[in-house]
Amino acid sequence: LAVARDTYVANLIKGATNVTTATALTREAVKEAIDAAIVELRERNFDEEGVIEISPAVYNVFKNELITLSTNNPEYIKKGIVGMYDGMEVCMSNNMAKDTHFYCDIRGKKAIAFAGQINEVEALRAEKVFKDIIRGLDTFGAKVIDENRIQVVKVPVSA
Repeated sequence: LAVARDTYVANLIKGATNVTTATALTREAVKEAIDAAIVELRERNFDEEGVIEISPAVYNVFKNELITLSTNNPEYIKKGIVGMYDGMEVCMSNNMAKDTHFYCDIRGKKAIAFAGQINEVEALRAEKVFKDIIRGLDTFGAKVIDENRIQVVKVPVSA
C-alpha cells in the first residue's frame, strides 16, 4: 500500500511548473542543478524545512556531496533519510517518476496535500494454499497545492 501511495505522489511532481534540468547524470551536473533549484526556491521566499527527494541512480552520483548522518540514528533511517545537504534532508526513493529523465524534487512539507483511508477490509481464505488473506479497498488522492514550495530537478537517465 505504501509503495502505491508513494508512487502516486512522486508522479505528481512531473506536472510541476518550476523545473531545473541537469545537463547530465554526473556528480558536477547534478550538484549544479540541485544548487540552482535551491536558489530558485529561496528566491521565492521559501523559509521552511525542506526535503530533497532523489532516485537511487541520482543518489549514487550525488552521495559524496552529502553530510552523512550517523547510522546510530534509526529514526532517520526509518524515514528514508540518507543525508543532509544545504540544511535539507535528503531522502532516496525507488518510487520517483522516470521517463527519459529522473524526476527529483526539492520541496517543503506543505507543497503537496495527501488524503487517504482504507475503506473496507475483509478476511478470507486463500484459494490454492492453506492461508488466510486480507483484502481491502485503499482510497487516496494528492495534489500539489503550492507550486512556490516545490522545485523539480530533471536529471537525464544516461550520462
